[in-house]
Amino acid sequence: MQALSLLQTVLKSRALKQLIIAIATVIVFSTGVNAEQKPPENIDALKVAVNNLVEQSQAPAVSLGVIEQGELVWVQTYGYANKAQNIAATNDTLFRIGSVSKMFVALSVMKLVEQGQLNLQDKLADLAPEIVFTNQWEDKHPIRLVHLLEHTTGWPDITLAEYAMDGKDAVLAEVLMRYPETRTSRWQPGTRHAYSNVGSAIAALIVEKVTGQLFEDYVAGHWFRPLGMHSATYFAATQPTKTMATAYTPKGEEPYWHIAYRPAGSINSTAQDMTNLIQFFINRGAVNGQALLSPASIKRMETPKSNLGAELGITHGYGLANYSSGIKRIAFHGHNGAVTGAFAELAYSPQLQSGFVVLTTGQTPANWQIAQKIKQYLARDQKVVKQNNMALPQTFADLNGYYKKINYRNEHSAFMSDVFGVHQFSVENNKFRSKPLLGGWLSSAIWLDSGSANSKSTVLTDAWVGLPAVAKVIDPQVGEAIQVGSNLFIQQTAWQVWSKLLLVILTVVIALGYLVYGLIWYVRYISQRNLSASQLLIRQWPTWNALVFVACVLGSVFIPAVIGVHGLSQIGFSTLLMFIFSSLYPLVAIAAIVQLLRNWPKNKVTVGYAWALTVCCMHIAANVLLYSYDSLFVRVWLL
Repeated sequence: MQALSLLQTVLKSRALKQLIIAIATVIVFSTGVNAEQKPPENIDALKVAVNNLVEQSQAPAVSLGVIEQGELVWVQTYGYANKAQNIAATNDTLFRIGSVSKMFVALSVMKLVEQGQLNLQDKLADLAPEIVFTNQWEDKHPIRLVHLLEHTTGWPDITLAEYAMDGKDAVLAEVLMRYPETRTSRWQPGTRHAYSNVGSAIAALIVEKVTGQLFEDYVAGHWFRPLGMHSATYFAATQPTKTMATAYTPKGEEPYWHIAYRPAGSINSTAQDMTNLIQFFINRGAVNGQALLSPASIKRMETPKSNLGAELGITHGYGLANYSSGIKRIAFHGHNGAVTGAFAELAYSPQLQSGFVVLTTGQTPANWQIAQKIKQYLARDQKVVKQNNMALPQTFADLNGYYKKINYRNEHSAFMSDVFGVHQFSVENNKFRSKPLLGGWLSSAIWLDSGSANSKSTVLTDAWVGLPAVAKVIDPQVGEAIQVGSNLFIQQTAWQVWSKLLLVILTVVIALGYLVYGLIWYVRYISQRNLSASQLLIRQWPTWNALVFVACVLGSVFIPAVIGVHGLSQIGFSTLLMFIFSSLYPLVAIAAIVQLLRNWPKNKVTVGYAWALTVCCMHIAANVLLYSYDSLFVRVWLL
């Protein structure tokens, strides 16, 4: 599904385990991801650079294709389709493309729109009344077809149980009857973007209803064959002549994942065939001179329309299953995708008449690194014109401060986002700057008044992507907010930001310290028995707090990695263990405070007692924070 989508969902077993992941992420990304390297000067230099990245990453298999100025200049495959069987990967090897599959949902809808059989403004309730969903704003702000494709329904992403459904023989209309409770709009449809896999599946069901065909058959007839994508299929390869690239995780081989919501992420294809799709987009909907879709429809796919910022002129973000990125103010469009142990990236630039696809297996950084290297190569001759940026409009003058994102993909990700994902916005030197508080990619936006429509709508242009990207908006639920691309932010006070962050950091550090200290004093106590009851008390309870807290964190990190999405979606030993740990933590914290207060020193409060009480109060505060994010008593099988 979308890049890292499955991995993030598998590991979303709640906020506790995100602590360690966040710390590691901060260390990695604070080392300077912005550092620019000299791009490869020619295709031979690019091949050398990519070959080095493949070797360094040790990815099991990599397949890629590059189109430059409208011409296919390179197709290459590295590694093994299956390492245990010593099967080499070739240009004919099929790779999982994950959520890049969603582009074919949008293409199919747009073809039906051009034929007058659908309209993006059609209501979901009219198109598919059998689909159960909850939208408290339905009377005045109904969910429409466009919202399904641009992920602006307000629905959270699908649950672990939905990911784990066996989709081998799944019938789309039937599987969409399950789990209707997850299709609940958290905000007014058409205001905020939040990625939700089920929206694409429902849009595909609508295609089935309109055409009277299975979606897979419709795509094969109207897209795969006309595009010359003869290898592409929504199903696992069964012919002996077709080799599938095996997905790999640190555990080893991953069995083939039969996705129940097949249209959202099931396509397998070769890199060679995916370059035909890139050519199609570069040629604005034409193949060999024959128009399969109009240029206007292609442009519509590339342009978000159903969010607050889009109404003001923002065009950077997620359109109809097509999102924008860029380099040197040159916009690229496309999609990425992931299933467990396999990743895909497809991007193209109409301006450069160029694009690429990178397909990889294994959980390595190879896919992102190679994609960035190719993008640098394709834009190597482009010069960013230095200009005296105009002073920003007055409406942006007061943006300095801390901001948190509020268009959470799932509410379970709110803890991670609110604690570790805070951004600092600043305005300086006629530029708006956004940077993660704990380090990472620095983005900036400028004011370009060139007489365009955007010049009157006070929208800032992303200095990297080159598209209108930043605007002040009024959200119906929270009031004033700042939209940056497809993300929506609200301002936070320094206290709101640092109190959470410092509490989490202190809890982790002190808990780890107490594990070491606890081991030392316990060994001494066992051997010497030289501690009084009060001395034992002030050592015992902080250590128990630390032990249970660390067990929560480690269990939430390693259990999902071991048992996978299917194990997490069921009640079993491992998931019950996660529930027990996350339930014990608040109980132990409360018991510790009660015991310390019941044994308040009769004479002088010692430093040791005061410290123990402080540490236990810190754990109470940590529990309150976790409880506010619904991150205690975790029943992961319900997520």
